[in-house]
Amino acid sequence: MVWAWKRFALTLVLLNTAAILFFGCNKVEFMCDPLEEPPPIDWVRIYERARIDFDVTCDDRNDELKSRYETDATEAMLRTLPNGARYMLLINRVRMEQELFLTGIQIDNRDEIAEALDQVPVFDEELGATFHRGFLSTAVRMRADVTPLLNSGFKTRLTGYSLGGATAAILALQLQMDGFQIDSILTFGQPKVTDQAGATRFSDQPLLRIKSGLDGITHIYAPKYFHYGHEIILLDGDRIVYLTQNDRNYDASTDPYQIGLYFSDHTKYLTRIALKLNGTTPTSFCESDQFSTLTEQSLCE
Repeated sequence: MVWAWKRFALTLVLLNTAAILFFGCNKVEFMCDPLEEPPPIDWVRIYERARIDFDVTCDDRNDELKSRYETDATEAMLRTLPNGARYMLLINRVRMEQELFLTGIQIDNRDEIAEALDQVPVFDEELGATFHRGFLSTAVRMRADVTPLLNSGFKTRLTGYSLGGATAAILALQLQMDGFQIDSILTFGQPKVTDQAGATRFSDQPLLRIKSGLDGITHIYAPKYFHYGHEIILLDGDRIVYLTQNDRNYDASTDPYQIGLYFSDHTKYLTRIALKLNGTTPTSFCESDQFSTLTEQSLCE
């Protein structure tokens, strides 16, 4: 499984590099601005949402997951789409809340891999923006499956890891078009999903992207795609970098020229979030490389 993931990651690196060489891409220069304090961050809740999402990603025993998360007030539904993509929906009818948890890519699922690699830009008329074709296709199927299960009067939260994060970002936009109230979108290790115009158009979305250290997945796809939403970079210990979309270092943090081969950081989200539960030390982006140690770790330990 580890070597299969590394082969997939290497394929992404090669495609990313080929795109840079073919289309051209200017390296993003970063600025050493004065450090600003981030807003209050609920790390306990972030850890809870990450824990659930990684449980769904790593454990395909639906009955066990259902019993783990279902309560008297909360209904748990686990669904698998025809292409093998999975998600869990938690509905709390007392608090009038519903939460979607979208899984990361299953490395043995050829359909998901093909969609992740399908980085052709396509314009979506409904959303008025250009998207990564593979991620858009996954979101379209997810929307068709989950919409009949949702209550339009409930607050809706989406959480996703890797491919699930990319899908969550697009699916939230689609659900807004359907009249749902999107309360928050939380993604871990999310690749880029839209172009620069789309990133500007969606800058007001309630999206918080979490990036672990030098996670290379967050740097792809280049050079046509850009991120939106606020970003937290998880460094060693209690250190974090917090960047808003208006920060001058925002694009530099996921510059495709810095992608390297740092895909080991893509599996260390829970470990790094756990180190932030007792408080954090805000760190300048300019100093971030001093506090990001590369180590090997399995995602589903």
